[in-house]
Amino acid sequence: MLLPGRLLRMLLLLAMLRRLLDVLPLGLLLVLLVVLILLFGLLLLLSMLLFVCALSLLLLLILVVLFLSLLLLLLSMLLFVCALGLLLLLILVVLFLSLLLLLLSMLLFVLALGLLLLLILIVLFLSLLLLLRSMLLVLLTLLLGVLLWLCLSMLLLRRLSMLLLLLLLWLIFLLCEARNNGSERKKEYCRSETSKCFH
Repeated sequence: MLLPGRLLRMLLLLAMLRRLLDVLPLGLLLVLLVVLILLFGLLLLLSMLLFVCALSLLLLLILVVLFLSLLLLLLSMLLFVCALGLLLLLILVVLFLSLLLLLLSMLLFVLALGLLLLLILIVLFLSLLLLLRSMLLVLLTLLLGVLLWLCLSMLLLRRLSMLLLLLLLWLIFLLCEARNNGSERKKEYCRSETSKCFH
């Protein structure tokens, strides 16, 4: 049956110690024992120091890892906050631009509507002016017609009045002639009567 390697080594070490105890005197053996105890204590101290160093290095490594992870977390949070801020800024810029475009489109619509209304008013004003011009032309033609008719009627009335005046003069002449004739007859009658009276 094969023994494990450690157990075999320990047995060999014990066998060597037994031979040394048989060969060496007691004083030397005590000195050797003290040296071995000191060496064992030194080894124990070195092992404890190595353990403390390894533990401190492990703690330092853990602290460094924690610090780096915390730093990475802070950087990631900072990047997230920056990205969120940039996203919000981009959204605000897009909203502002969309509102600006909406206002510009509304302003252009109002301007176009105003220009259309102004054009309609100008067209209505021009059509009203043309209507007034045509009405004035009609009125002028009517006035000219009335004036022409009045002139013609005045000419006709003048001629008629001249004719009536001539007729009136002729009638007056006739009346005067008849009167003259009547007065001459009366004179002749008076003469004849006076002559009769005298006779």
